[in-house]
Amino acid sequence: MKNIKNKYSEIFFKELTIEDREEIYFNQYMWHAFSYQKIPCLEGLEAINEFKQKIKNNVYLFFQHNDTTLEMKNLTYEKLMDMINNEIIDTDCYVVDKNFEWSFIYTHETISDGTCDFINPYYIGPFFITTNNK
Repeated sequence: MKNIKNKYSEIFFKELTIEDREEIYFNQYMWHAFSYQKIPCLEGLEAINEFKQKIKNNVYLFFQHNDTTLEMKNLTYEKLMDMINNEIIDTDCYVVDKNFEWSFIYTHETISDGTCDFINPYYIGPFFITTNNK
C-alpha cells in the first residue's frame, strides 16, 4: 500500500519543485504544501464542509509517519473524528478517493487551542483539495 502514498504525492504535489519541497520541509509533512500556500486548497470549516459533501464509499486513509493504508467504506467526518479523538489513528492523516480526484487532510495542528477566531476555530488545517483546483 506504500504505492498509495507515492501515487498521491505524484498527483497532488507534482507542481512542487525540489526547492519548494526543501523550503517547506515537505519531507516532514506533505501538508506543508497547503499551509505554506504552495498549492491552492480549502482550509478550516470550508474544507470540512466540502469533505462532508463528498461520497466516501471507497476511500484510502493513510498517514504521514507510517506506511499503513486503510481502505474505508462509508467514512464520514464524524467517524474520522471519532477515530482521531480515540487515538485509533494518527492525527496527520490523508483521506483520498480511490480515483485520486479529491483529498481531505487532517493535521496534528488542526485542533484548536482556543486562541483562534470564531470563524475558523482551527489552527492549521484541515485542508481539502481536488485535482482540478489548479
